[in-house]
Amino acid sequence: MAYLSRRSVLRGSVALGASRVLAFPHVAKAAATTASMWFAQGFVQDEDVSLRKAVADYEKASGNKIELSIIPFAPERQKIISALTSGVVPDILDSNPGEILQIYAWQDRWVDVSDVVETQKAQFSETALQAAQAYNNVTKKSRFYGVPLRAAVVPCHIWRPLVEKDGFKIEDIPKTWDAYFDFFKKVQDNLRKQGERKVYGLGFPRRSECRHQGRQTASRRPEGQAGGHQGGGLPRRRLPGRLRAAERDQLERRRRQQRLSREAHGDGRRRDAVDRGRGQGQAP
Repeated sequence: MAYLSRRSVLRGSVALGASRVLAFPHVAKAAATTASMWFAQGFVQDEDVSLRKAVADYEKASGNKIELSIIPFAPERQKIISALTSGVVPDILDSNPGEILQIYAWQDRWVDVSDVVETQKAQFSETALQAAQAYNNVTKKSRFYGVPLRAAVVPCHIWRPLVEKDGFKIEDIPKTWDAYFDFFKKVQDNLRKQGERKVYGLGFPRRSECRHQGRQTASRRPEGQAGGHQGGGLPRRRLPGRLRAAERDQLERRRRQQRLSREAHGDGRRRDAVDRGRGQGQAP
């Protein structure tokens, strides 16, 4: 039976998309016929069924064994952070939360899998390839520390009552991006004149990995200045520091939100106090 390594697993796998990546902890590379893999439970059952089938197909084709653990999304996050802290890690895991790719690449905690990605590079979009790269502060290089696995679409949620309160219909919303953003800026301004002070025309989650994972969701400045991915316009040598600051801000925000009671987690005062001044608002 052939020996199994992280690279042999990856080369035998089918890469599916762009924004989610598989990451590989930096541990001893002892040859083995079995590899452990952690993956977040899908939001629908078909995701887990497809994953198990892909693993079974690989095992059949290679003769190797994958010890697959499918873990609910939130508990997997805690499990991964604990594992990376203790050093007792699986061979392969999905990037959950996504920012761990950048955080631990900075600390030289991941295995460089650039040679694996190179064998499949032509199959990926530029966005997918950028999403799997991170800067290593020890080697002073950006390398691939994950393999793109799947893509996702970020929807735009629209509050119909607020649009209609301003005298518009959903059908009035423009079909091109620039006009779309300008429309909601106008709705925001009009609603604020009517006393709706806590309404924001556009609201985007800002996370470190969003700088490449779907640039179409990068926030547009209300003044009409050019939008862009996080760190856009910064010299490359300054980008890691900017990302670390953004990551710290996001993690602290999450910690504070988790301390809020369920009743106050909506639009109550305590939630408003957390969100105030951070550009996270309600979208019409």
